Amino acid sequence: MVQNEPISVPAGSGARSPRLVRSADGPVRLAWIEPSGKGFQLRITTYLDSSRSWTPANTLLAMSTPPTGFAVAPGAAGRLAILLAEERLLRLIVSDDGLANWHTERIPTDAAPPSAPALQFLADGRLLAVWLEEHAPGDCTLQGRILGAPEAPPLTLAAASPGSRPALAAFPDGGALIAYRAVINGRTHDLRTLRFQDGAWTPSAALSPDDWEPASPPAEGPALAVRGAHLAAVWFTAADGPRINLSVSSNAGRQWLMPERIDDVAPVGRADLVMLDDGANLASWVERDGTGDNLYLRRLSPRHTLGVPVRIAEKITGHPSLVRIKDGDSTPAQLLVAYEASAQLHTRLLTLPDAGQLAEADLCGCDPRPEEQRGYAIKGRILSIDSSVGTVTLAHEEIPGLMKAASTVLKAAPDVLAVLRPGSRVFARIERLGPDWWLFTPRVLVAP
Repeated sequence: MVQNEPISVPAGSGARSPRLVRSADGPVRLAWIEPSGKGFQLRITTYLDSSRSWTPANTLLAMSTPPTGFAVAPGAAGRLAILLAEERLLRLIVSDDGLANWHTERIPTDAAPPSAPALQFLADGRLLAVWLEEHAPGDCTLQGRILGAPEAPPLTLAAASPGSRPALAAFPDGGALIAYRAVINGRTHDLRTLRFQDGAWTPSAALSPDDWEPASPPAEGPALAVRGAHLAAVWFTAADGPRINLSVSSNAGRQWLMPERIDDVAPVGRADLVMLDDGANLASWVERDGTGDNLYLRRLSPRHTLGVPVRIAEKITGHPSLVRIKDGDSTPAQLLVAYEASAQLHTRLLTLPDAGQLAEADLCGCDPRPEEQRGYAIKGRILSIDSSVGTVTLAHEEIPGLMKAASTVLKAAPDVLAVLRPGSRVFARIERLGPDWWLFTPRVLVAP
């Protein structure tokens, strides 16, 4: 059973468009848009896990009109960036010191007003921004731009579905992936991806070709969750009746598994997604019944077994936001969800069943062990072994999203080193522990 605890938000009446984010080494932040006098404010607060409360909200920006959309991206060492789409321009707000100071930059766009922005920090510290520009009814393009030094000019990347916000994921190898709704032949609104790698964009690839031809453009796009090179996507489609689909990839979106349908009875969309360290995915979405629009949560296990859908909030409006706040230790994982209801902003702390209960549900013992999910498969040839310092040098193939093909020095335990021989080709698992990559469970493919 999911424990569901309301957490009061320091937001005024009419607050909307919540955005929850958390960096790997930082706290959870919540940003939103709130009416103020004759205008609007962009506000932000920080979650305090020790007291299960939010700090007093800071006002970052005052506006005469609300933005057509905004995105929040957390970075390393306390960095945080916010991208707002306003009429004829994008506004970038960045803090490099944990919200103590901010600087703002205006980014002109083409003649069309920008909307539906998405933003992510790349591994090198630069920012990747994407957004939509609708030049005429039905004529909408996906735009992309790298922000930072050296700054790249904006590029038109693809024809896109108006109002369908793209999703971004960044990978440890410096690359990134965009998932978006593409317009094909002016009728079909299929999910596709674009990859940014080594400073260049690759041609788009299908994520889920469901051949959806809606009467009007979909009002929302997909959501992505990423952990290293592991990637998951969740989205709404009505190509064969309304449904929420979830698909996963273990190689940074190079290939995707067949989508799993995760909704309950009457989905209307507005999905979000988080990925846990054990390989499970938790998706939220909205279902509609006689009482209104209600928010649900469901778990997809590492072996693709669906848990029971859980209703976590009722009579909501807007698009909820979901974030992981605690995972990977011996205590139950926790999530935060933010949503609008009755013209107020709400957050809830969701505590998941503990690992023991989930293990009992896995009667066949089919789920991968947590340590297997934390690592990454690697294949290569052993070049040398240094038992005195506990290392092995491995010439390995590319791990998409994580490492390029190279020769890498890996740490290994004495019992692992004892079974290795220079010249052997091995298939193994690697995991980053502190500053070092470690080699585990090697299997010899070809003996020397």
